[in-house]
Amino acid sequence: MKGFGYTRPWVLINEKPSYGVDGLIVTSLPPITKPKMRYSSEEIDGRDGDIVTTLGYQAYDKTLSIGLHGGFDIDKVVEFFATSGTITFSSEPDKVYRFQQLESIDFERLVRYRTADVKLHVQPYKTGKLQRPKVFTNADAQAVIVNAGNVVAAPKLTIKASGNVGLYLDGSQILSVTNSGDYTLIVDVANLEAATPEGVLMNRRITGDYARLMLSPGKHSIKWSGTVHSLTIEDYSRWI
Repeated sequence: MKGFGYTRPWVLINEKPSYGVDGLIVTSLPPITKPKMRYSSEEIDGRDGDIVTTLGYQAYDKTLSIGLHGGFDIDKVVEFFATSGTITFSSEPDKVYRFQQLESIDFERLVRYRTADVKLHVQPYKTGKLQRPKVFTNADAQAVIVNAGNVVAAPKLTIKASGNVGLYLDGSQILSVTNSGDYTLIVDVANLEAATPEGVLMNRRITGDYARLMLSPGKHSIKWSGTVHSLTIEDYSRWI
């Protein structure tokens, strides 16, 4: 990546580099921090301590500082940040966050003083930038996949199949698909749903528990029964 040889801090927003925006400088990046865990606690009379139930990691904010120089175009700077999608920081060039830009940027200050802070709302998990979808066909005995991250991953599986199909993770059947003819089904474990590529929900065709397809760190085997023309697995590694 060109940015690896760029000496100043930089960010990629939806694969567009900050150093490609005329007059824009990223002067400092946010620290690398672990998101906070959401939880609920309950105290019971007669029992010491409390009962803590974890509820998942919180989304949080990251703030970077930017500056202007030379023949900058403020409209292009606004356009670069006023969006949502994916972001990579040069301090973690191999990781990708999902983010939204929710708070307005003081662009009047930016124009006047040539410096401002940008606050971005990021989701707690990050994925590997170099992680590519893995494709397996009916000629393969199984799909071997490795979650190289440090936390459980919620993969997305695209199944091109004919007729009824069973899906197995590490030897245990997780899902069964009841359908006829040729079809394509996208199983989105993060959102606990299945749909066609056109977005038509297909949950009624699925029996099983999507959450059991979560991948803990390490190696996993995914097998199938029935006629599976191809199985594509994405988002199989995740970090916090």
